[in-house]
Amino acid sequence: MPTPLRIALIAVTFSILVYALWHGPLGERLPRPGPQLGNVALVTLDAPATARPARLTETSRADLTNYSTEDAYAPDPTQGTRHRTETGVVWWGGGPEGGASRPAILLLHDAGQTGHSMVDMWHEVALAEGLVLVAPDFPDNADTPYIYDPRAAFEALAHAATLYPVDMERIAIFGHSRGGQAAQLWVNRLDGPWKAAAAHAGTLSPSVVQRVAEGVPIAHFLGSVDRVFPFAPARESAQILAQAGHPTDLIRLDGHNHWFYETGEAISAAAWRWMGPHLD
Repeated sequence: MPTPLRIALIAVTFSILVYALWHGPLGERLPRPGPQLGNVALVTLDAPATARPARLTETSRADLTNYSTEDAYAPDPTQGTRHRTETGVVWWGGGPEGGASRPAILLLHDAGQTGHSMVDMWHEVALAEGLVLVAPDFPDNADTPYIYDPRAAFEALAHAATLYPVDMERIAIFGHSRGGQAAQLWVNRLDGPWKAAAAHAGTLSPSVVQRVAEGVPIAHFLGSVDRVFPFAPARESAQILAQAGHPTDLIRLDGHNHWFYETGEAISAAAWRWMGPHLD
């Protein structure tokens, strides 16, 4: 094949790849990728031809309900420490600085917030349970087809392990809203260290769920009057996740809306009580 034609074919192939990444499997145009973390490689999970359906449980609770309509929130400046990796990834965290290895919770924030907001909501639980918290900052305009760039999270977790006694065999992931969507998508598509994933108000589109051989357990805490993520589509998403192989718990919060930051500490405590047994 003549060299000019070969170069043209390579250029066309590359253009198609860029187009696919730009539009992404979520069916929406995605902003440009975020920070280039060349030292972190993503390993995607292979989708088996068939998958054994997992259990699906739906329960209701009324003790975590939030009725506030406030839209202003700032995290407590005394809770959480800001860190930066060598490649410039900013993350917030905290935990014991010595002693026996501890479980770690990877926290994914909502759009328009930072990792600090998640550490603020998990601070009391972490103190009581001896947990390490790792909450990266994700730019709103730096998404990948995985909603947020998971390489930033992997790098933050690796950095945290040099500062805190992280037990890499006991990692869970929790996200709110957009972060909740990312948490569920990551455990469905990526080979990560997590043993369990929980989300608050972050319904994952069923169209992006793939079959898995051994699905990571997933819990979704969602308000019955959440206007951002209505409950009926969340039930459909939970059904698809279970059919794909993820043991799934859908927890309906009666009367609860989308706002996280009033009852977030109680929701975080409930999420940890669900997560803990999956890490032991």
